[in-house]
Amino acid sequence: MTSKTKTYNIGASELFGLIQKVLRETNLRVKNVNREQRVIFASTEASGFSWGEEYEIKITALKGNRSKITVSSTPKVFINLFAIGSARSNIADFFETLKKRVGS
Repeated sequence: MTSKTKTYNIGASELFGLIQKVLRETNLRVKNVNREQRVIFASTEASGFSWGEEYEIKITALKGNRSKITVSSTPKVFINLFAIGSARSNIADFFETLKKRVGS
């Protein structure tokens, strides 16, 4: 499993909305959204280097109008040698695209 967490100076509800817009600009495809728990499940398709990955994007409200995002990835197929590199790249792209929207 690959995971990365970042903290932002923006409220969880606003950040949750921004993330849904950001996902449209990445190669992560939304599968399910749980608004109450602020969790988004997404995935990637198989490619020449990977069978694809499953992603969980969790937004946690913090004190002082701040939020924490944790993006976790697991391969769709247990034996997938290239999934870790693909997941790291996809997670980095996600956070880079989000950075352009949030500015931090």
